[in-house]
Parts: sequence; structure tokens; C-alpha cells
Amino acid sequence: MATEQARSADEIAGQGKARQMSDLHRDAPAVVREASERGEVEIRRYGKAVAYVVSPQERRRAQWLERVVTRAVVAEQYRRAWEDLEAGNVVEGDEVEAMLKGFEL
Repeated sequence: MATEQARSADEIAGQGKARQMSDLHRDAPAVVREASERGEVEIRRYGKAVAYVVSPQERRRAQWLERVVTRAVVAEQYRRAWEDLEAGNVVEGDEVEAMLKGFEL
């Protein structure tokens, strides 16, 4: 029971233990090896997460996910723009230009 209480929230969640900044200073190769095996290692200073050492595979996965999300956001923006166009909620370029000229200093 005491052992279970001593485990961090990360370990309980199955993420493995977080490493301290001193571990990174003292034994960086081991921390990097752990990251390559687990995908990432959280680095903590004074109990707060300050950095992550991430494997190349995990970094590629995160970059891929970011591209997918960005595409989805852009697709939604295009959908909304198309709906605005179809509904007539569009201001002509000449009208916008005239309006902007009114704001010149």
C-alpha cells in the first residue's frame, strides 16, 4: 500500500515515472534511451513539468497529428466561407477598400 501511494500520478496512469532535472544532468544518455523506448520522458523541476525528452517517432506522430488538425480547421473555415458566400454575407473588394481608406491616418 505504501508503495502504491509513493508512485506518481504518471506511473499510475501507465506513463512511467517522471525524471528530475538532476537526472538529466547526471545521466542524459539513460534519459534519452528511456525516451526512445517509451516515446517521451517528462522532466520535472521542483515538482513541476518543465520539459519533455521525446523520441523521433513520437515527434513525427505529434507533427502528423498537428498537420491533420490544421487541415481540419482549414476545411471548416472553407465550409463557413462557402456558406457565407451562398448566403450573400460577402462584402465586395471595392467596398472594403473604400472602408479601409476611411481609416487612414
